[in-house]
Amino acid sequence: SLFHAVAIFPYCSFTLTFEELYNLALPIFVPRHFSKHVYDPPLHVTSPDRYDQFFSRMVNFDYFHRPLVMRFDSLADLLWQAGPQRARVVQEIRLTQASRVRDLRR
Repeated sequence: SLFHAVAIFPYCSFTLTFEELYNLALPIFVPRHFSKHVYDPPLHVTSPDRYDQFFSRMVNFDYFHRPLVMRFDSLADLLWQAGPQRARVVQEIRLTQASRVRDLRR
């Protein structure tokens, strides 16, 4: 791959892009804070409780549940984590992720 990592700003609870990048063993960075995610709530929210239930389920989305997905707090944090000073760490994550993906395909 041309890139050594990817940053994803999730816009829905599931995207094929996330799956494809994960299976390519590309280290993935996602924002740590939910406020940086844009999710479409259910089309018909009948009460504030239903809206809260939707957002409480977010912790179960793959972005937060998959091993080796890294999180960042700000753009500066993302640039530091993905920068040359941490290239070895990112490469180790990539190799570990590639090994896990190979094991899943067997």
